[in-house]
Amino acid sequence: MPDTLELLLKFSEDLGLESPRTEDALWEYLVRKGAGLLCCHAASFFEADETKRTLTFKKSLGPVGGDLVGLSFGYQGIVGACAETRKSILINDTETSPFFTKKVDKGSGFKTKNVIAVPVLANGALLGVVEFINSMEGAFTEDQFRTAPLLAALIGRDVCIRRLEAAARPLAA
Repeated sequence: MPDTLELLLKFSEDLGLESPRTEDALWEYLVRKGAGLLCCHAASFFEADETKRTLTFKKSLGPVGGDLVGLSFGYQGIVGACAETRKSILINDTETSPFFTKKVDKGSGFKTKNVIAVPVLANGALLGVVEFINSMEGAFTEDQFRTAPLLAALIGRDVCIRRLEAAARPLAA
């Protein structure tokens, strides 16, 4: 597997080539490209509402991904712990994790074995949590765990820029 800097460079270069124009397209890029670079079977982006303390499946890639988009829940499970602490979490055995809840797996029929969850932040605000699920190599490595927050930071930065540009448009008119 390529090292962290190689993965980050590939992610950044491809982002420039694809040039996602909307916030939605940026989240889709993070999930799709991040899952490919981190060699995992599934990935999801959960949009955060810090006031209501809820997370909503915004983008989801994997065997049951399409069925999950739009589903909201309070801070719980691994992504809830990630949102709460604003710290990345690596769990290579969900069966032994106190954070893991089987609710989504039971409802979807999917089996989560291991996870990297990363908060996506911009200007101190929690935009959401990206979750990479089930490493194709059996377990996520420390290198993948160090890489995931860098991918999330690049997209968080671009989302922040898009929001600032959108807010400035009415002033320019």
